[in-house]
Amino acid sequence: MSYVYTKGDLLYGKEIAKMIDPDKTYFGDRVITRRESRHTKTLDYVLADERGIVIVDDTVEVWPHHMRNLLKITRYFYFKHNGIDKVSSYAERKRDESKSRGALANLLKYLKDIHNGFFSCEVQEELDTKDVRLLIKGPFKPHGC
Repeated sequence: MSYVYTKGDLLYGKEIAKMIDPDKTYFGDRVITRRESRHTKTLDYVLADERGIVIVDDTVEVWPHHMRNLLKITRYFYFKHNGIDKVSSYAERKRDESKSRGALANLLKYLKDIHNGFFSCEVQEELDTKDVRLLIKGPFKPHGC
């Protein structure tokens, strides 16, 4: 179960979810916005135990109580952003990052490593004894992200 968690509004969150998960396979309609969580982000709105949650975000400061769950990534600018003139977007340059060496590709590899580490035992352990935070040691920035 995954969530889109944004400091943006609901329309923005739904658009992001539609872009990255058009078939609603991973996120469904699960979007948490600034309406629910005004100043900081919290896992209190996520229906899962913190020991099984990996947070991927480009802003560490918004997760003051959940640093151990956090993977920090670089900001990804596919579309032009209002108020950010210093960075040209991938769309403006008519290209995207490398599929094999880009920040998102490296993040995916790292998330797969975390997943494999969490579910690695031959003997099925009880999930309540596992803690994904031991694999993250966050806030952590994977190489190349």
